[in-house]
Amino acid sequence: MLRSTKSSDPRSSRGGSDPGGAGRKYAGGSAFSCTVQFVFVNPAEHIWRLLSLFRMNFPRRCVILAVGLGLFACCLSPASTAGTQKSNARAEKPSSPPSPPQLRAVETLINSGRLEEARKRLEETKSKEGETYETLFLEARILFSEQRFLEALKTLERCLRQQRRDPEVYKLVAFSAIRADRVDIAESALKSAMELAPNDYLTHFHLGALYYTGNHFLQAEPELQVAVRLNPEHMPALLFLGLTQEEIGQEATAIETYHKAIEITERRHLDDELPHLYLGRLLYRLNRLDEGRPFVEEAIRRNPRSAEGLCLLAKMYITQERQADALPLLTRSIEVDPSYPEPHYLLSRICVKGGRNSEAQRELKAFEELKKSEKFKHDPRRRQP
Repeated sequence: MLRSTKSSDPRSSRGGSDPGGAGRKYAGGSAFSCTVQFVFVNPAEHIWRLLSLFRMNFPRRCVILAVGLGLFACCLSPASTAGTQKSNARAEKPSSPPSPPQLRAVETLINSGRLEEARKRLEETKSKEGETYETLFLEARILFSEQRFLEALKTLERCLRQQRRDPEVYKLVAFSAIRADRVDIAESALKSAMELAPNDYLTHFHLGALYYTGNHFLQAEPELQVAVRLNPEHMPALLFLGLTQEEIGQEATAIETYHKAIEITERRHLDDELPHLYLGRLLYRLNRLDEGRPFVEEAIRRNPRSAEGLCLLAKMYITQERQADALPLLTRSIEVDPSYPEPHYLLSRICVKGGRNSEAQRELKAFEELKKSEKFKHDPRRRQP
């Protein structure tokens, strides 16, 4: 079970802080937290939630280059699920328990985003046939899609009173709990789903990713390893595994993991830049600049609007005293993402070195203001440098 209190929590061998308590055991709540043990929703929603916790703003102990939409798209991309769509179609998308035709019509409406029609059709079915665990599950799915996560949890509690043997119900509990900041419920629910469907790679992936967000890297690593073993070409699991291996001091293994992800990306002709970006960043951190730069350049070629990639390449040039090459990259990084603080900090350093103190102060002020707004804009549980 994830445990944390207001005091610092023991972490992995490399340590880490948990401001705000990503793994906090929440006080209060209903008996639901005792009776429910996990949920499911769109995996992309969960990945976006996970990645919104992080941002790379420091050169040494970088945890993630949060190109959130990149990994988000990687999970949903038809190309990324080629070869596994048949066997995993039900796991890759929000799904419902087996249901009669009238409820399958409701599920189709939910999947297409027509929530008002779905609710109306569901109410018609309930008025004729009564409330069942299938109707409760679909009602919870509608509530989740409407971002009414606490209400979804309450509905799923009623659902579980009628049916405790469907892993999809526990998955939806977990994802609703994550979005409602009830991580204690989410962990327990994923474990229950895992007991019912031990070979569901997505359950292992999401549990590992959940541990990762709470800085529980030693717990995250085996879950992500299982996810990759069950589906060796699941890109989000590979990337989270590489990040976790970095955190527990297994840099050489992380390099191998990123190379595997790159091989899959190239073999499938995917546009995703993250495997190259993560490998380049790790090699930069290990001071292997000449080895890492081609991977960062390839990441930028794949995604010219990667503010993190542009900034990372600039850092490499600055380390090699090539400020003239770094300047246009930092300017471009700011153009691509004006809310990204890091290039302003690097520009301030270049200006100081060049004796342009007023420009340096202006860039440093921009950096500090963006960092301050980022603190309120992003989830407060996001790890800090």
